[in-house]
Amino acid sequence: MGRPVEASVELWQTPSYIPTKFTVECEDGSENIVHSLIELPPGYPVTIAVYNTEGQEFPMEVSVSDSNSGSALDSFAGWRPILVQGDGTVKAFNLADDVEHVEILLTTQTRNMKAYIEILKGPNDDNEIIEVDTDNAYLHPFYTVIQAAEGCNTLRIKNENSVEFPFEAYVRPCEGVVEEERQQFNYGGPYF
Repeated sequence: MGRPVEASVELWQTPSYIPTKFTVECEDGSENIVHSLIELPPGYPVTIAVYNTEGQEFPMEVSVSDSNSGSALDSFAGWRPILVQGDGTVKAFNLADDVEHVEILLTTQTRNMKAYIEILKGPNDDNEIIEVDTDNAYLHPFYTVIQAAEGCNTLRIKNENSVEFPFEAYVRPCEGVVEEERQQFNYGGPYF
């Protein structure tokens, strides 16, 4: 059994402008690994901030790297999205027991987005929760790969915005994420 993870991830374009932020909570950080892709606007200096909000008793391992991949929306070419209306609309997806990873892409047509994603193993068992808040999900869509727990799972996506702000959800099982050798980063402090 791994440790719980509670983290906040923010995209900063200036010190006071945070167009995208999301939080992740999971019961077992060794079983529910989250891989997310944040699309960066061209021509702007940006910073990715990752905070451990669980506490110092539960440290976590984080890596940030350039994916060198195209747009997440391009990877879903040929797939039809599911419209998730606002005002608390929930879309549920039952995952077969052989699905180990699931890809999720949430996007809009130049609107803001507030979404709540959870993967459930059974009743009242939220193994993993991701809350997403972005000011323009067309420029900053949310893409993630979630590792599902062993057995049958249910993925729920909820629109927490008002009815005027629907978003589109692309969901599909995937083979998983290949871990590459991690690059070394300067985590703040002086640059040498």
